[in-house]
Amino acid sequence: VKVLRQLVILENSVLELIKLIHPTAIIPVELNNKAVSNAIVFNILSFFLLYLIIFIFGSVFMASLGLDFETTIGASIEFVGNIGTGLGAVGPAYNYAGIPNIGK
Repeated sequence: VKVLRQLVILENSVLELIKLIHPTAIIPVELNNKAVSNAIVFNILSFFLLYLIIFIFGSVFMASLGLDFETTIGASIEFVGNIGTGLGAVGPAYNYAGIPNIGK
């Protein structure tokens, strides 16, 4: 997830907490002192939610293949984020030979 999206999610979260205290306040999400439209914020939040759902589904699927926790998390985040090497048995010193074919 890009840092720009993380900043928008973080600022939106802070503003939602402020809106709990001041329910009638209208405070826009700002990035570089410019308001970000609600549609863009909604799209970013939707993307992040979908990203998380795919990550969780992938982790549960890899765990069901009998892999250890570190390998499960490392492989799942690597597949979703396309980040290169993962953790555990898919780390930099290993390869995907130990992963069952259905997991590849």
